[in-house]
Amino acid sequence: MKANQILKWIFLLSIVGMAMNGILYSNTGERGVFIGIISAAVLGVVSGIGILITRKR
Repeated sequence: MKANQILKWIFLLSIVGMAMNGILYSNTGERGVFIGIISAAVLGVVSGIGILITRKR
């Protein structure tokens, strides 16, 4: 697999994880779930920057 494909999958998984954690946080309000949302967002931003850097021009 190419680095760009791997970064796209990581980005997609982080978006799905962020959505699932958002649903859990809205139902429970637990702080640990909120930390999961933040970590998924950071992972999404980092992989998005990686996608921009490694894309073909």
